[in-house]
Order: sequence, then C-alpha cells, then structure tokens
Amino acid sequence: EVLHRREASIHCLREVMRNHYQKVLETPDLQLIIENNTWMFGAKYETLGAEENDFQAIAKNVRNTIPEINDVVETDIEDASEIEGVRRQVDLFLARKIPEVDSLGKRCFRCVVIEIKRPGVALNKKHLEQLKDYADILSVHPDFSSQHMIIDLVLVGRTISRLDKRIRRDL
Repeated sequence: EVLHRREASIHCLREVMRNHYQKVLETPDLQLIIENNTWMFGAKYETLGAEENDFQAIAKNVRNTIPEINDVVETDIEDASEIEGVRRQVDLFLARKIPEVDSLGKRCFRCVVIEIKRPGVALNKKHLEQLKDYADILSVHPDFSSQHMIIDLVLVGRTISRLDKRIRRDL
C-alpha cells in the first residue's frame, strides 16, 4: 500500500511537471505534493516549517522539541532577531528525528531546506542566490549553526535556463 501511494505520488508529480507545468503554481499545487511526500528527500523526515514559516519560527519549533530547554540562564541565549534575513520564508524545512552518523563518525541531525519554483519558470542564478542567502542565514543563526547539524539546501524546478551558467557550474 505504501509503495502504491508513492507510485501514485510520483505519477502525479510527473504529470504536473511534464504536461501541466505552464499553469501550475509552486504554492499550493507543487508544494502540496512535495509536502505530503517528504520521503522523496530521504527516510524519516518531519516537516518543521512550510510555506509561511520563517527561519525564526522554525528555530523556535526546533528549540521547543528539546527536553529541559528552559534550564538555561539569560546569558546562554543569543538574540537571533538581529540576524539579517531571519524573517525570510522557506517553502519547506524538513528535519530527521533520528540522528545519523556523519563521515567522521560523529552523531548529527540532518535537515533539508527545499525551495520550490514554479515549473513554468526556468531556474537561474537568481534562484541559486536565494539558496545561498538561506545558507548564510542558517550559518549565523545560533539554533542552526551547530556542528551536530547538517543542512542540505535543495532547489526544485523543472528546467535550468539555457542562459544560466552558474547553476551548471555549481553542480
């Protein structure tokens, strides 16, 4: 049954991307399919933020899942509201509940930030810059800059602009 549902989801996504890409919007059409099928990005992901959530709200959600999080003194807390771009909204922010082991054998938590672009728009350097901005925000945000957290950034689109060289070079 699970495999059948996944096959149906892939068929739906393929149909949207191949045959209806001109009229499909990233929100709610494409995002809804992806948000309901996070298994496409790996096993055991949980959605921490979607569509209207900004980095600050997502960080607060992450923080609230940690037991005994309030056993801190005021000087332990860094004010993240001063970080430029912290109120930018992501399409999807996924996190694995179960830690994994990185290439050095240390336990870590893996997260994925997914930026979805409308299938009728070819990806270009502007979209790649948006992901790089997210990476900069996450690298300075105290709730996401841990050595025990790995964050993958994924740009989802149908095609890459034939005029864009930066995305292909960075790939």
